[in-house]
Parts: sequence; C-alpha cells; structure tokens
Amino acid sequence: MKGDFSIDVYAGSLIGLQSFYCPDMTSHATVTVIQDAELLYVDSNQVFSTGDEIQQRNLTRMITLELHKRAYRIKELERHERLQEQRLKELESLALLGKLSTGIAHELNNAVSVIASGSYWLGGIASEILADHFDEHERSLFLHGLENGRPGALSEDVSKIVQRDTERIIDDSNLSYSDARNIARMQLPIEMSERIMSLKDPMLVVKSWEIGATLHDLKVASHQATHVVDSMRELGARPTDEYREIDICKTLTSAVAILQNFTKGLELTVDSPDEIIYKGLPGEFVQIWVNIIQNACDAIASGDHPENGKIFVFASEEEAEVIVRITNNGPKIPDGLRPQIFDPDVSTKRLGLSFGLGIGLTLVKGIVSRYNGRIDVESDDEDTAFTIRLPKEFNETQVMKESGNG
Repeated sequence: MKGDFSIDVYAGSLIGLQSFYCPDMTSHATVTVIQDAELLYVDSNQVFSTGDEIQQRNLTRMITLELHKRAYRIKELERHERLQEQRLKELESLALLGKLSTGIAHELNNAVSVIASGSYWLGGIASEILADHFDEHERSLFLHGLENGRPGALSEDVSKIVQRDTERIIDDSNLSYSDARNIARMQLPIEMSERIMSLKDPMLVVKSWEIGATLHDLKVASHQATHVVDSMRELGARPTDEYREIDICKTLTSAVAILQNFTKGLELTVDSPDEIIYKGLPGEFVQIWVNIIQNACDAIASGDHPENGKIFVFASEEEAEVIVRITNNGPKIPDGLRPQIFDPDVSTKRLGLSFGLGIGLTLVKGIVSRYNGRIDVESDDEDTAFTIRLPKEFNETQVMKESGNG
C-alpha cells in the first residue's frame, strides 16, 4: 500500500474485507497493532456454506456497514483534497497579485513622486507670478480655479442649474452655446459671474480660471496617484509575523483609490468614522473591499441603467464587532444563485463573465472566515448588499497559521 494510512479499529470492525470478494489472498495492507487486541479470522466460505441464515445476515450487515463507512471516509478525503487544491489556487492568485502590485508600485513610484512634488511647486510659483500680472478680474478667477478646481460629474439637480444658467448667459451676451455652457459649468459665485459678463470679451479672462483650475486638478491628481501607488504597494506586501493594528477606514480608502478608474461615472459614497482600529494584515482587507466593490461595478455595468449606478459603503464599530456593508443598485442576484455565491467558479455577472482581480468571492469569504468573521449577502430588485462582520476578539494565532505565517 502506497504511503502511510491509518484507521481506527474497534470491536466489530472488519479488516481485510477485500478477501471476501477477491480470490487473490495477497494482503492489500499491513495491519499494525499498537496495543493488545483479540483478532478473529473469518473465512467467508465457512460462513456462507454452513446454511446458518442468522450468521449470514449478521455478517452481511457488518460488511454493508463497513463498506458505507469506507465510502464516507473516501468522500471526506476527496473533500479535504479539493479544499487543499482550492487553497493552493488562492495562494497562487495572491502571490501573482502581490508580484504584479509590487512591480507596478515600484515602476510608478519615482515618476509619481516627481509629478507630485513638481505640481505642488508649480502651483505655488504660478500663484506668485501670474497673480501679479493679472488684472482684478483675471486674478479673482485664477484664485477661484486654483482653490476649487473643475467641478466633477454633475448630478441631475446640478445639471438643471447649469442648463438654466447657460440659457441666462446666452440671453445676456453674444456668446455661443458652447462658451456659455463652459462658463455655467464653472459654477462661479453670482457676483463673479455677473462681473465676467459685464466685460467686452468674457472668454479672455476665463482662461485665467482654466489655468488655476488646471493647477488645482494637477495637484489633486498627483496626490491621488501617490495614494494609489502606496495602496498597490500595501496590497502586494507579503504577510509577515508582525501582526499589527490597522485602520479599517484607511483600507477602504485604499481600495477606492485602486478602483477609481472602475468607479468613474458612478455615485460612490463612503460613510465611515475617522478611524476603526483592528488587528490584522492591511493587504488582506484591501483585497476584500477591492473584490466586493469591483463586483458591484461589474454588476451595475451589466444592468439596464448603468448611468444611474450607485455604490454605498458603510462602516461602523460596535462594542464587540466591526461592521462593513457595501451596497449597490445593480441587478438582483437570482435566488437560485445566491446560496452558491461564495463557491468557486460562480459569477454574479450576466453572461458568466468573471469579475475583479481574478481572486473571487471565494477568497473574500476565506479571508473573512480566518478572522472568525461572517459575510452575508442580500439581494432584491432595489439593492444588493454584502455585509461583513468582524469580531474584535478572535484567535490571532489561528489567523496567522491559516494565513501561512505560523
């Protein structure tokens, strides 16, 4: 018999059952007795040739029970093997993700640092030089743009205001619809807008606002890029034995920064306290939020109205646990699919498309479970919500062991 294999034997157990059916008398296993025991040898020919029906029925029941137990043990071994293979695949995915994340962060770090420091210096020196050469109207527009930057995506209510202001500007000037709308989109204070419209050529002074807004956006973008690089480096960091206190809210911020390109055009709201201190590995929590938010983005994109997509992230801290709830208004997860949502190779996207970074909700549940936490999913025609509950008290040694650091 290949390898070492042991089973518990007790009174009534059958050993060498194969010999009842196989004419080959060669033993298929070596039985090692570790304590004194009485062993009974039963010859099947003797039992089934005596005509003793009671003895035959008893032996048949024993054989059937033993075969059932052996089949159960085989299934358990197969299940354990599948779990081990699944865990190995997860670790391989994490290793690949870590290498990619670390490599990207390394390549971008120097370039982003130059852009970040340069943008802050350029904003400061431009303020000193240009402000002195602008007239009163240009200076006020430049400083307004430098302080506030360009407005982001317009909500439905703001779009109505911009449209109303555009029509008003057209009525009060000779500007084209395009120029009037550009001024309206700047969302200037009323008094500043009126001063601009009193000028002979309003579009000339508007350029000073564009310079200020561009410098502002450059600084914000460089800061965001630096944050993304730091987040990617954290995501790709190898787990160590240094199990430390982390801020759950910062891991949420890092995940949002990594996914900013995917959440563009969506209404993403994060409602959390200033900090939630928790012991763990920050990279693991970034992976959880990245996968769930990415899944929400994909679900919304596959819906009928992706332009109205909303994602709401809520984090809170209670006496005994930390709760993070991520909700999206994408299509409902079918009732038949929801019970298997955390199984391997199951996708929530239409057409069976995969999602996220290729790690999957199976890995998400695995990480949450290692912290003795729980993840639940609710889905109806209005919203789909993933709720993660993390106990503040858990077996840290077991978490480190299952994370591969023990």
